[in-house]
This record gives sequence, C-alpha cells and structure tokens, in this order.
Amino acid sequence: MSAISEIIVREYFEIHNFLVRQQRKHIRRTEKEDEEVDFIVYNPEPTGTIEKLPVILDSEKLKSVSCAIVSVKGWHTDIVSPSIVKKITSDLEQFVKKDYRKYCANLSATPLKIVVMPSITTNKEQRLKTLELLYNAGIDAVLQFRTILWDLVNYVQVNRNYSKSDVLQVIRILKAYDFFKEPQMMLFGRRHRTVKSIGPTKNSNTGNDTNGNAG
Repeated sequence: MSAISEIIVREYFEIHNFLVRQQRKHIRRTEKEDEEVDFIVYNPEPTGTIEKLPVILDSEKLKSVSCAIVSVKGWHTDIVSPSIVKKITSDLEQFVKKDYRKYCANLSATPLKIVVMPSITTNKEQRLKTLELLYNAGIDAVLQFRTILWDLVNYVQVNRNYSKSDVLQVIRILKAYDFFKEPQMMLFGRRHRTVKSIGPTKNSNTGNDTNGNAG
C-alpha cells in the first residue's frame, strides 16, 4: 500500500508543476539513509504566502510552497484524530529533527515539513487538537488524501492518453466507463463535495438495475 500511496502523491505534486525527487528505497545495510522522508519537492514558480502554520493544504495554498520535504502516511482506513497522531509522534519527530536544508541548498527559503495522511476528523474540537499535536511535533502543513484524489480525478480528461502514468491512465479508463459521477450541485450552502464510484444503476420504473437484476 505504501508504494501506491507514494505514486499517487507524486502524481499530485507533478500535475501542480512541482519537481519531485524521491528518496532511494533500496540501499546497502552499511549505508545511512533518511528513511523518514519520502519526497523532496520544489516549486519553480511559487506564488502567494502561507501566513499561519500548520495549515491544511489545498491546491490554492500549495502554490505558495517553494520547497518541502514530504512524508506519506497512507493508512486509508483511518480518520486522523488526536489518538492517531499520538501513536506516530515518535515517527514525526524523526521526520522533523534532522536538518533537511541540504536538499534545498540553492534556495533562500527553508523547506516546509509536510505530512500526507488520510482525512482529518471533522469534529471541531478534535480537529483543532489534532493540528495542535502536529504543530508541537514540528509539522508545518498537512495534505489529505481526499484533496489529492479529488484533484487527480478532476485533472484527468477522458479524451487524453496518459500512457506514461499508470495512475492517471486508470482514472481515465474509470471515467470513460462512467465509474465516476460528476458531483451534484451544491445545495443549501453545503461545501462538502464528493466523487462517488458507481456500479449498475437502478431503473426507477422497474426497480431493476441496468443488468436486468431485481433490486
């Protein structure tokens, strides 16, 4: 699962015009490697500023990032809450304690420390506590997999060929066969939008699905 998670994250940064360097995964036992960092990303043309950290990044805020080190936590069955963060505090501290400025030696800006993880809890109190714990651990910003996947799905066009990217090509094929529905219009000020996968659809007149099976 970690490999596909890293591939997805890499695609996300690249579609937003970041240059991505991935750490080596296979080294001799006698060598020392910074295993806690998965990517070093560099934005050749950053715009805007991030005034308050830690921040939950979206595509707009991402434009302000000039250089960052990235750690990917791909537990896709968990909602991130304070208890989850407490369990990985030691890992986060290992991630942030070393001087990673060597990776961005040619830049005037100090690289941000970004952690990619599943969706953070929507409970207001728990959410604030989660961000507080991440801040205390030394994390500058958070990227949620929901944001990353949402952007990738919207980026892919059915009439384009993504032969050099397995992830984008799979999304394109799923979209071509209508396995992604366009989000419904936002009603009553609702801000949360989702992209849902679909199977056979119900026939409103017969109660059967499109394959003729009874509902």
